[in-house]
Amino acid sequence: MAQGANDFRVFFISYIVLGFWVVILTLMQSLGRASKASVLVLLRQIVIYIPAAFIMPHVAGLGVHGVFCAPLITDAIVLIVVIWMMCSEFKRMDQLKAANR
Repeated sequence: MAQGANDFRVFFISYIVLGFWVVILTLMQSLGRASKASVLVLLRQIVIYIPAAFIMPHVAGLGVHGVFCAPLITDAIVLIVVIWMMCSEFKRMDQLKAANR
């Protein structure tokens, strides 16, 4: 039980970043960037998470604990992509604003 409690702590740490991901996902949808929003969803839930869940148990001898670390790794990678997308979108909005002056 003690090890399971530690695994769930690691698993739920990634939920802190999840709120930021949802906000940026909603931003992309509201700005008419449905393709970018779709990429974010696929990236987080399929492209990174599934391979991480299979690979992490074999990395550094983590075993079952690696499965609980996979969401944390996935959300860290997706956070970097989300920050990059957000910055590029705000930059594009600034360029549009400057062009309309």
